[in-house]
Amino acid sequence: MSSKTEYIVRSLSRGTNKKYETYIINAIWNKLNDSNFEFSTQQYVKDNDGHTRYIDMYFPQVKVAVEIDECYHSNQCQSEKDNKRTDAIKTAILDSVIADKVSEITFRRIQIFNQLGENKNTDELNSDIEELITLIKSKTSELEIAPKWDYDEDKRTNTIISRGYLIRGDYFSTMKNILCFFGKKVKCWRKSAYYMKEKEMMIWSPTLSLDGSNRDEWINTINDDLSIIYESGTGVNGKEKKESDALWDIEHKTKRIIFLKYKDALGKRYRKFLGVYMCDGYDTIKKAEVWKMWSDRYNLKGKI
Repeated sequence: MSSKTEYIVRSLSRGTNKKYETYIINAIWNKLNDSNFEFSTQQYVKDNDGHTRYIDMYFPQVKVAVEIDECYHSNQCQSEKDNKRTDAIKTAILDSVIADKVSEITFRRIQIFNQLGENKNTDELNSDIEELITLIKSKTSELEIAPKWDYDEDKRTNTIISRGYLIRGDYFSTMKNILCFFGKKVKCWRKSAYYMKEKEMMIWSPTLSLDGSNRDEWINTINDDLSIIYESGTGVNGKEKKESDALWDIEHKTKRIIFLKYKDALGKRYRKFLGVYMCDGYDTIKKAEVWKMWSDRYNLKGKI
């Protein structure tokens, strides 16, 4: 794995053969002057129609997308195309992300040309960049905690351990890394669940069914505000949920610590912490056990 510094240097030097774009991207990063803001350049996005799009510069923690427009963007036809492209990217990202601390994506366009169609001078460009920096920093007020870019997952893990609790939106790459939080040292863990007998709790990392299809005969869905998960199956090989399962979990006050597994429109794979859920009954129409959010955080140092 490359270091954070190597990632930054590589991203800022990524060639596009567009001199102004290179200048502006580097100026944004230098004026921001805060290495806790994560960013990417030429960020890949796959829209809902399957088209591949790219964002010139993207700040995922605050969901600010920056597009740098050259002169040809000034004509009416191209402007309409740009607006449709922006809407497609916004929709794709919003439809695919789950449990992010900021829900709305904000697009800002920096035009290298003025009203006369001439290239702006450095003072004009720097003024536009300063406005963008103000926006990015103001977006941190929407975050529960200040942004911290731990490029290496081990460092991010240590940050969360020092904080003392998991909060909705914390993310990890593997079940192995998740289990470390609970004192479980394993070489590998490919299953989606791990039962902690001593706590009488299950760590569960389900994959959602977004189109009605099943995953290894299991069908898991979630409501719009992420407060309820429906766990059901096809019935093949005994993979199904019965009312008796729900009654048992209600009687025993079963809790599940949920880390949802999914891939977003940016091409990133996550196991994202949703919260602690408890059984809330059985849905006879969905033939599903109903899991309702009990807490959106988990205390690592004691009781929930």
